Amino acid sequence: DDLRLDWDGRGRVLLKLGPRWAGQTCGLCGNYNANHGDDFLSGSGLVEASPQAFGQAWRINGDCESTHKHDTDPCATNPKRVRYAEETCAVIMSDVFSSCHFLVNPAPFQRFCRYDVCACGDGEQCLCSVLSAYGAACSAEGSF
Repeated sequence: DDLRLDWDGRGRVLLKLGPRWAGQTCGLCGNYNANHGDDFLSGSGLVEASPQAFGQAWRINGDCESTHKHDTDPCATNPKRVRYAEETCAVIMSDVFSSCHFLVNPAPFQRFCRYDVCACGDGEQCLCSVLSAYGAACSAEGSF
């Protein structure tokens, strides 16, 4: 069980590595050094400011069209989705996940949820993905 790769069949991949891999990884998986402050370290040695910039920094095929055109909040460009996003993503901060809140900070997941639900053509599907990711993070920390 030194290396385990789980895929949910859609868009979520989880890589679990044993302790011998500490400090031996790079790229989108991070460097596995227990320092969350440098998780967005690019190949050039710079710490990127956002997940989008970090992902773009690790692109290996320059011929592929970038899906990241700008840093505009999708809720600003899709105002009709804002209320749905805010109401449905609030479940992350609710009692449903309260036993996990002290183990896994829910705030980033709620921000990602709002962003994804506003950006996604099928907001419900994206909501399920974010809730599943938070649930998996909670489970990995022993909650649930």
